[in-house]
Amino acid sequence: MLKKQFLYLIIFLLVPTVVLGAVLIISTKDVSDDNPVDQFMVGNAFYLKGDYESALVHFERAAELDPDYEAALNNLAFCYNRLGRFEDAAGALARLAEIDPKNPSYHYDLGVNIMLSIQQDNKGTIEEVEAALESFRQAESLNPGFEHAKENINFTEDLARQYYGQQ
Repeated sequence: MLKKQFLYLIIFLLVPTVVLGAVLIISTKDVSDDNPVDQFMVGNAFYLKGDYESALVHFERAAELDPDYEAALNNLAFCYNRLGRFEDAAGALARLAEIDPKNPSYHYDLGVNIMLSIQQDNKGTIEEVEAALESFRQAESLNPGFEHAKENINFTEDLARQYYGQQ
């Protein structure tokens, strides 16, 4: 019990300290427009404040400067998702899945954002449904029992059958 309380105390003190440290570093250091790590750090500070539009600008810049910067692309996808830009989130996640094809989370999140994009405009194509289905299947194959992947596979297969029935 004492270990658990100690762990909570460390987390309670450590997380705010790390965040404060990052903010202080950012605020006292000149931030380079051409340094992807600087842009990523500034994006994180805005994200933590809930300013997703400003965070997005910096994550986009970091990804532009370093197209393989996984952390920046991941946070970029989170921002797009928070802002309801699911198609853009899917684009960032597709890039992440190219960079690290063995990460089931990238595939799963890609499928989710494709489906959210379809739901958002109610104009999904069978190709989009199949892309989401493939993403969910990839996540399940990389990590059998991946949370909710099976449910999403079943749902997406039903949706694909509906699309094929309409054609």
